[in-house]
Amino acid sequence: MKLYIEDNETIPAAQVLQDSETTPVGYTDFSNDLLKWRDYGQSAAEDYLQYRNSVSKYFDVSLWGSMSNEEKYLIIKLDIYPDELEMSITDWNNLRGAFLATEGFDPTIKLLESFAEHHVLDVESCRSRAEDKQILLIVGKYISLPDASILFDLVQDLLHKYMIQGVKGENDGIVGVGLFDFFESTPGTIYEFTGLEAQGFDIKGTYTIEEFVTELMLWFRNGIRL
Repeated sequence: MKLYIEDNETIPAAQVLQDSETTPVGYTDFSNDLLKWRDYGQSAAEDYLQYRNSVSKYFDVSLWGSMSNEEKYLIIKLDIYPDELEMSITDWNNLRGAFLATEGFDPTIKLLESFAEHHVLDVESCRSRAEDKQILLIVGKYISLPDASILFDLVQDLLHKYMIQGVKGENDGIVGVGLFDFFESTPGTIYEFTGLEAQGFDIKGTYTIEEFVTELMLWFRNGIRL
């Protein structure tokens, strides 16, 4: 996703669009500016998760040492900071000193707070996506009502974990197999040969199962409406 901000306005509008979309007329691309994401991104994005994943995409860990305290604070707040154990003792002590001097708090505590806050907002985004009519529009576009009923029965438990705990899948977190693995038939999981594609649903018209999976994942993983 990219961040575009309206030109020459006192209170500019902002848009978060797919990478493939062209720059809107009268807007400038600020995707590489982390502080612009902080100021405009969350309100312009579909939800917190889309916002957070977009910031993560443009965060270059190799530049951590040259980042401003404001940028570092954003990365810590969104729980996408470099693992403390992978930072040198000197880097970590410098960061602690900078935060204590300029922000008045120890970032060690903020790391714990940010993880808790991120988890709450992450689950809220998952629940919002799971309850959105967009799912019904996608499913109804590709398969019949009887097949849709079967599909929802098959994913009931996985969908519940996605909504309540934010469990997504093997490639989207550290909590294990989830809804995404069923949709994508993730290799190496129990759904590699028993996932959505293996159900043999009749796909409507000239659509394909691959397009069905892609559109489901655009919504569930990225919060993108087609």
